[in-house]
Amino acid sequence: MLTAHTYSAHFAQRVLLSVLLGLLAWGLLVRRKATREQIGLNPPPSSQIPYILLWSFGQIIAAEICQILLSALFRALQSVPALASFSQQQLKLTDSILRNSLHAPLLILLLLIALPTQLLFFQGWLYRTLRQSRSVLSASLLVALATGLLSLLVHPSLIYAMEHALFFFLLTLLYEKTGSLWAAWIAGSFYGLVAFFLDILRMSSSHVALILFAQTLFEGLLFLLGIVLVRRKYPSLRQAGFKLPTPPLLILLAPWIGFAVFLLGTLLGNVQFQVLHLLFPHASWLSQVQGLADRLFLKLHGWSRLGFVLIGVFLAPIAEETLFRGWLYTTLRNRFGMKHGLVLSSLLFALVHMDPLAILPIFAIGLVLGIVYEKTRSLWMSMIVHGTNNTIAFLLLYFWQASHPIK
Repeated sequence: MLTAHTYSAHFAQRVLLSVLLGLLAWGLLVRRKATREQIGLNPPPSSQIPYILLWSFGQIIAAEICQILLSALFRALQSVPALASFSQQQLKLTDSILRNSLHAPLLILLLLIALPTQLLFFQGWLYRTLRQSRSVLSASLLVALATGLLSLLVHPSLIYAMEHALFFFLLTLLYEKTGSLWAAWIAGSFYGLVAFFLDILRMSSSHVALILFAQTLFEGLLFLLGIVLVRRKYPSLRQAGFKLPTPPLLILLAPWIGFAVFLLGTLLGNVQFQVLHLLFPHASWLSQVQGLADRLFLKLHGWSRLGFVLIGVFLAPIAEETLFRGWLYTTLRNRFGMKHGLVLSSLLFALVHMDPLAILPIFAIGLVLGIVYEKTRSLWMSMIVHGTNNTIAFLLLYFWQASHPIK
């Protein structure tokens, strides 16, 4: 089994090897006088981001299936006397790698240094070279084979190597489709973040882990549903709002609007609480001042709290704005008009959160998000406003809990 020290050494070797490969690829590409467009160094248009995230979700599903099948295969091989020791060693090695890799600094180094340099070598140079004489599938498979062999040089785990090969095979297909190394990096980074979170949940046996996993799955399904419905309604995602506002500098206003939305939600939340307290002075369910999300945040600690924050700040705004503003609001607006569309979509947005103590503030927040989307025709604006509101809420809860320690 790998110890933490051994794994760190292997990880350092991987990063160093990736940097050397990236420098080699850059030298070869400069020597060929390859342009930025040919290599794919130009960022993808904003309308492609939803496709890239969907591709990343597909990679996560494929990786989970791959790991389940390979683990089942090696467990089955334990019954073969000649392969029992080898299979048991592979399973223990994979489990050891998983346990030692759950460190945020290592993930940051992987996403910011190792992944970009590997993409430059394997996609920017190797794949483009192979494509001159081979088909897309053949060249992609050879790239996957090369990445798998490289992984074996660092980690002697066949399961890890095959997952790594599958990861780069799918990223190569995405690179072929988009022609952008940035697209491959975005998909790979999103995959890495979600896989890191899922690995944390996999190593935990608590009911909190199951709740967070279910929430992650729920937001992912909302996003997939939103994309499918939006694509049925619009010829392109750009027309649905996956574009920067006009003028693009409006995006700088989004965090400030998010701050104002938070103040509005807080004010209305207090008003709702006072009204309910007057109407139902003896109701026991009014003893909880915080909403469901707030109470869950205060109960969580460490990695579980970080996971919950990541869901609330990133996954939820992306998924919910795609579905509720990108599809539901526009559908209702076209059928009943802007005012009725805003009211109905915001009401459904509040009801879906299933938090009786926050219906009024969430409804108001939904109205503002709908107005922001209507005025800018940019889902990125409403996503940033949504994410900023959630971020401020989490920060204030954190500082409130720090100043009110449990005695």
